[in-house]
Amino acid sequence: MIKPQSLKRPLFLMGLPGCGKSTLGRALRSIGFEFTDLDEAVELRCGLSVADVIQRNGIDHFRRLEASELQRLINSDKPQIIACGGGTPCHADNMERMNRAGLTVRLECCRERLVRRLAEAGGVRPMFADIAADNEAIDRKISELRADREPYYSQAAASFDSSLLETREEIDATVAKFISRFGVK
Repeated sequence: MIKPQSLKRPLFLMGLPGCGKSTLGRALRSIGFEFTDLDEAVELRCGLSVADVIQRNGIDHFRRLEASELQRLINSDKPQIIACGGGTPCHADNMERMNRAGLTVRLECCRERLVRRLAEAGGVRPMFADIAADNEAIDRKISELRADREPYYSQAAASFDSSLLETREEIDATVAKFISRFGVK
């Protein structure tokens, strides 16, 4: 069994929507690591879904809440894995703060699986709600996001392939590779 206390500082999972940040983080939590999904932390704080926060108060308000919640998690000084929203690194000085506080890991997923994951999520993801049934539109949106976010994502300390997270066997194998790669034992 892996000892959760072996994580010495925060580990931030970042990447495009659908790349598997929450899936990988929850799998790591299931074996004993502390894990926080930043979007869920914002929702808990507000009592509203991310989509509702954005709809009611706008994206800028959501980004301020997100940055505040990120700072709260960093200040907690608790070794944990934090799944950031796809845009988290691109706003305020979040990327710089994450790099100072812990290890930033960019999750990379093959395009085919990324498109399929986003299509299967349907309207759950606000950014893809209007195009969830159109794989070509999803692919175009992914290209736009990747281009816009690359200057921030490229500042991650490491990258990791998160393409294989669909089945229990894939998740288990990916978790084992992640733990081995990042030395969290």
